[in-house]
Amino acid sequence: MIALPGAAVTMQINKRECFKGELEDLAGKSVVRVARLAPNASGVLRCAGPSLVFAAKHLPGMIAMLQALQQNEAVNDQPVTLKAGE
Repeated sequence: MIALPGAAVTMQINKRECFKGELEDLAGKSVVRVARLAPNASGVLRCAGPSLVFAAKHLPGMIAMLQALQQNEAVNDQPVTLKAGE
């Protein structure tokens, strides 16, 4: 499945805040931007802290890294090192 630039998804992390992931074009390259959003005083969601931005081609690796962290957390507290392409 190929995502189109401008695609966005959100994931609620608590009652007030959420993560927002977006696919966008930046200088002719597809990039993924992940930001934590929180409401301001008027209730409008705004970026709450720095965003994580990386080339869309690295998305499978980022997913693998997060899955490895999740699996490792369930087993023990030992660090896991992934090699490129895993």
